[in-house]
Parts: sequence; structure tokens; C-alpha cells
Amino acid sequence: MNITYYGKYDLLRDLLTDCGCPLSADLIERIDTHIGFVQSHGRSFGVVSAGDVERGVFDHVVDSLSLLPYLKDWVIDGLSIVDVGSGGGFPGLICGSAFPDTDVSLIDRSKKKCSFLRLCVGGMKLSNVSVFDISFSEYSWDAGPVIVLIRGLEQAEVFVPELVSCLAPGSVCFWLTGRSVNLDFDSRFHVEQIVDKWSESGLRRGVCFKISADEISDAS
Repeated sequence: MNITYYGKYDLLRDLLTDCGCPLSADLIERIDTHIGFVQSHGRSFGVVSAGDVERGVFDHVVDSLSLLPYLKDWVIDGLSIVDVGSGGGFPGLICGSAFPDTDVSLIDRSKKKCSFLRLCVGGMKLSNVSVFDISFSEYSWDAGPVIVLIRGLEQAEVFVPELVSCLAPGSVCFWLTGRSVNLDFDSRFHVEQIVDKWSESGLRRGVCFKISADEISDAS
């Protein structure tokens, strides 16, 4: 299955081009390789449901691509990306493909899912992406500011504030979730729900939050 077969591909392509993140031939090839691994191995590794294999994989890809306009300025500043609870590699593998000069860490507690992620990393030829079968609390968050990506996650209302509190100053977190939630952060953090052409057109499913420290929110 090729991303160009996506029903709203022209709109997807135009939005990415307008924001300075065009769908290059290399990016399309890596996305298609990822889709192929999800369809051929996703169920056996437990990273997607049967419905996602047949119908929903494009939705996962598009949700991931919707983050690129917001990530590009942060990666230019030299920040690395950390995808927490990476599962099937959405959005971490897609973002790692879009920004091949940026270090990307995929974190998942499941060794089985991490085996799938390593299979994809090899097949997609992503030398900038590393996989860690650890919990988020075991990651070295004190190494400096990072871009954190979160998609879904159970009990996220508890998990996300705990994770964000671990981040170094200057970090930013983008959280994609399928439902509206009440987030409880202390006064150090600024929480913004992103409403843009991706959400208004229905390309991005659910809700996207940007979470940053107040000291950097004006510059982001």
C-alpha cells in the first residue's frame, strides 16, 4: 500500500508543502516501507489491530505527519526527538524519516514491540533512530532539552504530567490523543490545544496538545 493512494493525498501533500515539509521521494519510500512492515508483521508483534492493518494505517501516518510543521523549527535548533510509548512507530518513525539529521529515540516497555521497531528501523535505513525497551522513568532526561512525542497512552492524564515534570528546561512535548482530556499541570508549564488546518480539515484525528515551560512558550 502506497501513501499516494490515501484518499486525501492531494490535501496532505499541499499542507506539507505549504509549511516547508514537502513529501520527498525518500520520505515517501520510507513511509511506504513502514506501512509494509505494519501490514505484514504488525498483528504478530501486537502493535496494531486487525482493523488498523486493513483500514487505519493511513490515519496513523497522517496523524504523525501533522506534527512536522511544529517540529521543524525545534529540530533546526538542534533538539533531539523522544517518542514515548512508540508501539508501532507512530509518530516516531515517521518523524525520524522526515528529519534524517535529527537523533530520534523510540521508547517502549514491551520488548516485543521494540523488536518490531528495530525491524522497521533496519528496513527503513534510519541510522538516526535508536530503540529502547525501557520505561520513560529509566530514560536519561537530564541530558538536555528534547522534543517529546506522545500518542494515545492509557491513563495519560496521570502519565503525561509526570513525564513532563521530568523534562529539562527548554523541552517541548506534543501529545496526540483521541479524546478531550483535562490536564493538570503546575504553573511552570503552558498547555495549548492546537487548532489548525489539519484539525479543521479532518486530516488529524482527535486532539493535539503542545506542552512547554512558560519560560520558552513565547519563543515557540
